[in-house]
Amino acid sequence: MMEELYKYPRTRHLEGSRKQAGDEDLNYVRFGESDIFDKEEKRFFSTAKRREILKGAGFVHSVLVLDQGRYENPDQITSWIGPSHFISSDPKKNLEEQCRKGSARLEETFLQTDLRGLMEGIYIKVEEGDYVLDRFKYVRPTFLNAILDPESHWMNRPLVANKLADGADLFL
Repeated sequence: MMEELYKYPRTRHLEGSRKQAGDEDLNYVRFGESDIFDKEEKRFFSTAKRREILKGAGFVHSVLVLDQGRYENPDQITSWIGPSHFISSDPKKNLEEQCRKGSARLEETFLQTDLRGLMEGIYIKVEEGDYVLDRFKYVRPTFLNAILDPESHWMNRPLVANKLADGADLFL
């Protein structure tokens, strides 16, 4: 028998974040490596608890945590948006290479891709003790402009495979 799959409920946006297609029914929140789910409590573990559980598991790399603390307004959070920590030094060249490998239309793909090298946005978790109480996301409006301006649904766009960093291997 297959185990039940648990996932976060839909993530609400902070005010100022541009909603994506499918988010129309979500209200903005004026302020406010994955996750590990505690099946007994039916809640997600906090960052600290997750780190404790994964300690010594060298094959698992946690997501980057930019900061921990209490914020008084959304600008304090969005000020963390800057250069992506996970994009190559030459994203245009890499995208072109991946388009050619997959036979995607290069010009169309460039028009539908944000190559600024900035973070797409930020996820924010509200945690207490060992558990996540709530979470939010802020998607940079200029990221969504690049994605949405072509006025075509992502399902109708060419598929381009992501590329791992040189030397990275998913199957250790």
